[in-house]
Formats: sequence, structure tokens, C-alpha cells
Amino acid sequence: MLYEKILIALASLSISSFAIANYEESFFSSEKLEKKISRMEYILDLNHDQKTNIKEIFDASSTEIKENFNELMIIKKKMMNLNPNNIDYDSEIKALSFVLGKHISEQAIIHGSLRKLIFKELTQDQRELMNKRFDKKNQRSIKRKVRKKKDSNLNKNKDRKF
Repeated sequence: MLYEKILIALASLSISSFAIANYEESFFSSEKLEKKISRMEYILDLNHDQKTNIKEIFDASSTEIKENFNELMIIKKKMMNLNPNNIDYDSEIKALSFVLGKHISEQAIIHGSLRKLIFKELTQDQRELMNKRFDKKNQRSIKRKVRKKKDSNLNKNKDRKF
């Protein structure tokens, strides 16, 4: 059971290194933040006060997110540099995976609190519009997953010989 968790942690770590390779550049650049804010302004019809408050929220939280991100990358590098032939490999990977999980949960909490602060700045109509957009996005995601599963099942049956 422990080895399965360790293997899952390593697999997710290798996937996350690909997925977040340019995360720092994309999230923390002022250019990207401006794009996000201007898109929110366009879609939600933000007034000037809302726009400045949301920009301040993004600016204030980006340092916290960046610090947590840097700690995640340090842990990731430590895990990748561990020697599997080392006697203490199992205990070291276990300890690092616990720390990694802690930082990932902190990152999720930071993003959740960021969303909460932004929602406080919006009117009720803007919140409803934003929730509708999230619901549509989730429905598209679910449809894609179902379609992929259906396609993979069709391919499995295609190879069978009866």
C-alpha cells in the first residue's frame, strides 16, 4: 500500500513537472494578470472600483502563490534527485511526499481564498454569470471524459477476437 502511494506520488510528480513547467511564467507575469482582469471586465462588465480591487487581490496573492510554488519546485527537485539505491530511499521519499502534499493543499487553499475574495467584489448578477460559466466549463469537461472513455472502450472491443 505504501509503495503504491509512493509510486502514485512519483507519477503525479512527473506529470506535474510537465503540467506546471511554465506555470511561474504564465501566472505571475503582469501581462497574463492584465489579460485575466480585462477578460473578467469584458465578460462580467466590471466597474472601475471592482477592477482595481480585483487587481489588488491578484497582486497581493501572487507573492504568496509564488512562494508556495517555489517551495513545491524545491521539493520536486529533491524527490527527483533521490537515489533509489540509497538505504533510506523509502523513508526520504515518504517524508518528501508528505511535505509535497502539504504544499499542494496550501496552494489549493490559496486559490480557493483568492476566488472567495474575488466573489466578494462581484454583484449577485455577476456571481450568477460566473457560476454559469464554471458550470458550462465543467459540463464540457465531463463530456470530454465520457467521450474519451467511450472511445477507449470501443478500441478495446475492436481488438477482441470472439
